[in-house]
Amino acid sequence: MPIIRHLLLMLPEVSRMPMATQRTITVMEPRPMADARGLPEAYPYSLDDMQRLEALLFSDRFPDAIDCVGLHGLCSALAVGPAHDDAFDLAAFILGAESIESDPDKQAGEDSVSCSPEDAAFLSDKTAALVRHIRRQLDNEQLPALPDEIETDKDAASENSQTALENWCLGFTEIVLTLEDRWFADQAEEVATLIAPILAVADVEDLSDDTELASTSLAELLERGSDGDFSIPERLVDLYLIFNGE
Repeated sequence: MPIIRHLLLMLPEVSRMPMATQRTITVMEPRPMADARGLPEAYPYSLDDMQRLEALLFSDRFPDAIDCVGLHGLCSALAVGPAHDDAFDLAAFILGAESIESDPDKQAGEDSVSCSPEDAAFLSDKTAALVRHIRRQLDNEQLPALPDEIETDKDAASENSQTALENWCLGFTEIVLTLEDRWFADQAEEVATLIAPILAVADVEDLSDDTELASTSLAELLERGSDGDFSIPERLVDLYLIFNGE
């Protein structure tokens, strides 16, 4: 039995939570960027870079790519978790493949995608920049900012906001499952307790009817604070301290 499933079965709130087996992100339309507030605090990009990134991730060439909100979840996991040491091709991973075929004269294989070296380098650079941005917030003792698409006000939360939260959690979950042995090498129960609701939201449609999470709206889960038990930013801080504390 995989480490993560064994640990999660020990936690009452997700006693029968199914594990994700493949990416099932719901595609969301790119959000308009030119508004009075400027760029969201969650991303460290210029307007041009954000628009290029959205165009790349929403391209028909990459039907299995995660969206920008999912990318933030993925980068959050990389920022707070154990080092991945180039364990996989991150750009290909984000585009929903195992590898990238950069030669335009060659057809991509079953587990690869065709992507220009320039686009692959851009994606890798912006991913690394987002990881550094999240780490800086944590190092400065700030709660990491979440994408604007995720509404924290349960009364104002829309269906798109709920979809955004699912996509964020799915991006986070993919890193945890890919690097499972590293995430649970030490303090496994503490880590499992912190990430259990995130994994549950990533698979929310498949939750058992008798679990607490299945009967609670995503907005309510997000709004809970340290004594209500879901706040994503607070969980990121706790995970960061586990993996990066002195």
